[in-house]
Amino acid sequence: MLSSPGGQLCCGSLSYDPEFQTCCNGQLGNLARGSCCAGIPFDKDLETCCNGILRKPGGQNCCGDRTYDYRFQTCCRGNLTSPGRQKCCGREAYNPMFQTCCRGRLSYPGGLKCCGDRPYHESLQTCCGGRLSSPGRQWCCGYQSYDPSFETCCDGKLC
Repeated sequence: MLSSPGGQLCCGSLSYDPEFQTCCNGQLGNLARGSCCAGIPFDKDLETCCNGILRKPGGQNCCGDRTYDYRFQTCCRGNLTSPGRQKCCGREAYNPMFQTCCRGRLSYPGGLKCCGDRPYHESLQTCCGGRLSSPGRQWCCGYQSYDPSFETCCDGKLC
């Protein structure tokens, strides 16, 4: 893109005014402040560029090469599902109020913590180094849980 007199720019062998036109890889489009999609000028208000493919309408999100509105759909690793505004667990969408995702695996109920790939209630169990322990033990010492009222942890070992 080279400048020429009068604020004109060069698009390949053609001169153009960037206030009224857009240049994409030597291809000129009659769009003010347009964008480029795979070297083609386009208007973002009318179209959306997804992986180099132009789709209507504009102002959408992309899921792979398809467009979607996040208010109504959720995109998880290229997989579109309804409804929108959910979380992803791998390629599946889920509502965290009802399900928990631990390392790509969904389980019920929602709102739990993960210990490795297993969900657990934080108030009932302790997770130490990916291992779940019995109730009542609240602190970790290495991979073991312990009750600080009765034991002490020194350099990652109970003593």
